[in-house]
Amino acid sequence: MISQLRKRHVAVWTTLAIALPVGFLTAYQRIPATVSDQSLPDSQPSALPEVVAMAETPALQLVRRANASDGQQLEVIVRQPLTTASALVYWSDGPIGNEAAGKTLLGRLGPRGTYRFAVPDASADEPAWTISLYDGIKSRPIDTILLKP
Repeated sequence: MISQLRKRHVAVWTTLAIALPVGFLTAYQRIPATVSDQSLPDSQPSALPEVVAMAETPALQLVRRANASDGQQLEVIVRQPLTTASALVYWSDGPIGNEAAGKTLLGRLGPRGTYRFAVPDASADEPAWTISLYDGIKSRPIDTILLKP
């Protein structure tokens, strides 16, 4: 190494030897002592009081709930973890074989827990509901359940 390059090399390493520990100490001092909980609030609606219908499978329990003022809702209780990564819940009125009935997307199911979905107001007169679970990633149906009083 020539003299000029050696001087520059010493200056850079001296600067790094001073700046790095100072930077680490400054960063360590700026770590917040407490982390505030900024998670989203649970947007799960409360369960309506009147149970209109129930259906069960080994992995799921479906409950149709109603209230005179709030309309109707579907409550899905996932008992066993689902084997699909994405389970979408569709509602349609009428029996299972009625393919002409339009399906309405209610929401998504996670691996476990209780999920409640508001159902369209036009469904109040329908005695039977068809609930379809659909795998959105693999584009295939998972299960179809008839829910009737």
